[in-house]
Amino acid sequence: MGSSCMPGTLRGSGGTLDVSACRFAETLMAATFGVRLPDLRLPRRGLCRVAQARQAAMYLIHVTRGLTLTEVGAHFSRDRTTVAHGCALTEERRDEQAYDRLMECLEFALLRWIGAFAGARP
Repeated sequence: MGSSCMPGTLRGSGGTLDVSACRFAETLMAATFGVRLPDLRLPRRGLCRVAQARQAAMYLIHVTRGLTLTEVGAHFSRDRTTVAHGCALTEERRDEQAYDRLMECLEFALLRWIGAFAGARP
């Protein structure tokens, strides 16, 4: 598939918000994990930290937007099983206190951004 954050069949507030949230999550994860945004959008796995950044972005979109794994996969040009694997690994990493706190902060930032983008507070 092509670039990341491709529109798909989405529920909730609609495609534009979901696509924008996906792009923001990618940008947030690239900055947080110190990876290049284009590397997150490559069709292959890439370096471990790139894969972890992508997995964290997919996880955050799944939990904040309530999209199915298939819908998240469409945004990230990944299969739903890849999304499920990435979400499971991210959830496991959250057992580490520092990583959990980081993800809490990133989730808060994403929810605030979504609220601002949608014109309402999350």
